[in-house]
Amino acid sequence: MQNAFCHSEGFFARSGAPPIIDLPNCIAEISALLVAARRLEIAVLYTRHVYKEDLSDADSVTRRLFRSDSRLLARGSWDAEIIDELFPASSEIVVEKNRYDAFLHTGLENLLQQRGITSLVVCGVLTNVCVAITATAAYMRDFSIAVPSDCTAALDSDLKAAYLKSMGAFADIRPWAELCLHP
Repeated sequence: MQNAFCHSEGFFARSGAPPIIDLPNCIAEISALLVAARRLEIAVLYTRHVYKEDLSDADSVTRRLFRSDSRLLARGSWDAEIIDELFPASSEIVVEKNRYDAFLHTGLENLLQQRGITSLVVCGVLTNVCVAITATAAYMRDFSIAVPSDCTAALDSDLKAAYLKSMGAFADIRPWAELCLHP
């Protein structure tokens, strides 16, 4: 939920990429989920997709696609920041990642294990990319997974629905309020 993807002046909007369907609703639902999690004192962790400015830590596809604007998601850039509406509280941890999978090349798994966390709620954009890949990677590491259906967004509603259905093979897929009220 970074400026590059979710802000009207972010990289995606500037590049002419198609809009993310239902993004305002997704942001509002994640915001409500955050309020509930914080009230219940549930640990909230963020991931932030960032690269070195020269893209030396990026995958080969990203280096090829973005070599003309290597500042995309550069660590410390405005595009790389989490949107204001969902900005982390000072006590919340932000894990930096340079792949769609939040576990790959990060200390996320160790961090979760150290805190005794065994269940994850995964949300954000895009449903079919970072959300699906991270949820799958978490499942493969034996975490219990929930993906709130109203807290993800994609480039089209059919794509979102297909990926949510696919993740249903290993994750609890329901609106966030149902997940919280009926775990």
